[in-house]
Amino acid sequence: MKKHIYINLLCILCCFAVSCKKEQSAKTEETPVIEQPVQVSEIKEQEQGKPEKISFDSIYDFRGNELPLTAFHTDAHKEFLDDPMKFSEIPTQNITEGKSAVVASRVCKIYPDEAFTFEKKDNDSSTYASINSNIDSLGTDVPFASIVNIGEKLLEYNPEISYANNMFHFQDNWNWFYKAEWNGIDGWIFGADLYGLHDTLENNRVSAMLYQTGGKYESFYPISGYIPLEENVIDSLENNRLAMQTIAPEKRVFTDDMLDRYYELKSIKSVPIFITTDLAAHSQHLIFDRMLQYTEEKYFLPRMAELTNKFIDAISRRTDAPQQIREQAIQYFQVPQAIIRTAPEAVETGKYEKTITYKEKSEGEINSILTEYPEAVQNNYSYIMNAVPPAKEAIFKEDEDFTQYKARGHYTKNPLLETYFRTTMWYGHLHFSITKPRENEPTPEEILQKEAVITLIVDTVKKDNDLYTKWAELFNPITALIGMSDDLSFDDIVPIWNEQKISDYSEWASNRDNIVAFMSLCADKLRPPAVSGQSAFFQYAEVDEETGIPKVPMGWRLFGQRFTYDSLVHEKVSPPRLLSRDIVRGLDIMKVFGSKTADALLTKSDYPVMEGLKETLDSLEKGFASYDNSFWNKTYYNQILYQIKTQATFEQGAGFYFTESPAWNIKSQIAAHSTWAELRHDTILYVKQSMAERAGDGDFEPTFRTEPLPKPVHYIEPNLPFWEGSLASVANLMSIYDYYNLLDRESKDTLEKLSEIYERILTIVRLEAENLPIPNSDNEWIPTIISSLNYLVLVHNQNGYIENDEQLKMACIADVFTNAELGVCLEVGVGTPIRLYVPLNDSQGGKRIAIGYSFSYVEFTHPMTDRMTDEQWKKIVYKGNQNDFEQYLPFWEKECFLKPTTLSAFRY
Repeated sequence: MKKHIYINLLCILCCFAVSCKKEQSAKTEETPVIEQPVQVSEIKEQEQGKPEKISFDSIYDFRGNELPLTAFHTDAHKEFLDDPMKFSEIPTQNITEGKSAVVASRVCKIYPDEAFTFEKKDNDSSTYASINSNIDSLGTDVPFASIVNIGEKLLEYNPEISYANNMFHFQDNWNWFYKAEWNGIDGWIFGADLYGLHDTLENNRVSAMLYQTGGKYESFYPISGYIPLEENVIDSLENNRLAMQTIAPEKRVFTDDMLDRYYELKSIKSVPIFITTDLAAHSQHLIFDRMLQYTEEKYFLPRMAELTNKFIDAISRRTDAPQQIREQAIQYFQVPQAIIRTAPEAVETGKYEKTITYKEKSEGEINSILTEYPEAVQNNYSYIMNAVPPAKEAIFKEDEDFTQYKARGHYTKNPLLETYFRTTMWYGHLHFSITKPRENEPTPEEILQKEAVITLIVDTVKKDNDLYTKWAELFNPITALIGMSDDLSFDDIVPIWNEQKISDYSEWASNRDNIVAFMSLCADKLRPPAVSGQSAFFQYAEVDEETGIPKVPMGWRLFGQRFTYDSLVHEKVSPPRLLSRDIVRGLDIMKVFGSKTADALLTKSDYPVMEGLKETLDSLEKGFASYDNSFWNKTYYNQILYQIKTQATFEQGAGFYFTESPAWNIKSQIAAHSTWAELRHDTILYVKQSMAERAGDGDFEPTFRTEPLPKPVHYIEPNLPFWEGSLASVANLMSIYDYYNLLDRESKDTLEKLSEIYERILTIVRLEAENLPIPNSDNEWIPTIISSLNYLVLVHNQNGYIENDEQLKMACIADVFTNAELGVCLEVGVGTPIRLYVPLNDSQGGKRIAIGYSFSYVEFTHPMTDRMTDEQWKKIVYKGNQNDFEQYLPFWEKECFLKPTTLSAFRY
């Protein structure tokens, strides 16, 4: 009976984990049909009535003309695509019980009793014999790869060579004979010809097939290597050509959750391994994140402290500046100075194995330091350290979202990273507006005062080139890595300031009209920001006369947060640009990158009830489709966006057996979304957030003349553009670090080795895409990718040893969007890995089920006053309650994973 997978409108195509028949199925697991309304917003629930049941294939079959392919595609596998995904029974060769072995040599014979002279030893139940001289004429050939029943072991008694453990020296091999039965013939078979003497009958059936087929099956069998597949996995594979299964988190993490799982898998005999782009993207995230942490703690924080002190000293000497302007400018720099001065100190201990500990300052020491600062500085310090709800900033009296100062991302790993986070957030978040006078509406005094402070800071930099150099040493590497500042910087304003040729700053600044005129000039000549950040909600903003939508206020920040194209997408599809939408989705990014899956999901969720959303995203998609290599290689951040784009668009229709089912689209979405979540986690401080087996070896061991068991043909996810982009991104990252003198030997070695891995992967993937055989050496190399990555991801981690495995757990979280009006932020992140069962079908490896691992992605709203840290998120993920975890999944991912069973819980 034909099976269908049904899902509700909320879950769309995610219920491919288990199948439902049109009539009542005899299976115990049925796909539940959840009668829920579509959630137009994940904040405001709307009663919609019950949705109709939707067929999985009817929505997400992208092979029609209406959904043309824009991503990587191959026709080299077309002869395999229509092969049915049906499992055959493993041949038994009529051996149904008892001990067994597989004939694994081409010279195997079964010998009758007449070939031996038997004798019994007193008080010994074992059977002893010697070989008769006519044995060769008495044997019957046993075909290669036959399964034979095995009985007792026949021993040779020879006191002169007792060291041989009663083995026979026969045909240049040392082994025992075994009682055997084959094809109705009883006799004895020499052990040197047998494989699997101590293995199970089920495993020997598999071994026999491997020998018979050379490892290339012509049918699918319900096994991966020797691992039998559970019924729910079989169901999902037959219906969806993919199975995705949750697995309980490990109690102890040794390197990383996903890498640990892969490492266990590669030790299991004959399992075809499927290397996913998820593994590569995740490993690259770990490398980049740890390199960035090291750079921030060892280079950037000391430079930040030095720059802050130099600014305070330089401005303090500006006796030519009006007192209030000078004092407020000094206080602006004193806030991060106080944070740095009260921070713990790093203490290095150990003579050979260096360990870093952090010595906290006492409460008395901290209070003593703080009393040196004005009250406004102390108040801001308190607001920042406690990450209070939005409040009036104490120096300039403007609203500031202090919830953004809660250290998160990798910045909670040690106190110095927390310190760097808070100081950089201050310099990157506090907004100095640049405005023009408005008719019949005076500019607020706090705006004018901030603008005056800008002029003093800019004039001070103009007069002290060393200040600019120190600032650029911090500003420019981040620009190369992530992107340009969305707000104005010294590079924008100083040239215009120089044109003013001001000889007496004191006289110039004492006249507010001069300040207003200069700011008006900047407003006319300079670029406005593209992403609002907090400014549109909290700050003084003009309103567009045609649309009635507030413009994004122009402004200056010392270390402005960076413009990124994913934030731009969310800027365009959030309020007040789209008033019908309270919160954004990761799907927005994937749709704009050209994902047909994302577009279809939005069609069933947001488009019908959010006016203008589809049109806006369609327009943005056209823009992104026009970008060439120079755009995607512009920054390291853009290159990871390219990784994400290639993952999101490696969808049904790519031309491989396992991609030609709608289920693959969900895997692609999970990979792309998770790579994006990890990117935002790594760069949370800098990216501007839009708001809203062996044989014998001598006398003592038996020897064998069996042929080697055919090895499985492994596979690398053949997303060619992803691997090309990944190789380019590593080269660029190394170039950036080298150019800015940040590339230490450990980082250099790590990136060079990662490049070598990507280069070899590219060679293999190009062959896979063309359905050409990969060399045996490359096939044997694929599992070693795991070991190599296992080493590389521990860059800058105290020689690879971390006592607290909490820091090794992969789950992470990042807030990427804020709706200040509703008081919520959008959290995105990853949980623990999901096991993939992937049906492979090609010329080299035949039909086989490979195993790999992918991400699990989460997306949910959360109060902005408690932006989540990795530590908070890990407490949720690693308590092991899958039902609790599912509430954090986006609607399109819910119910798409198979539940773990006894077998799936087995540690491979």
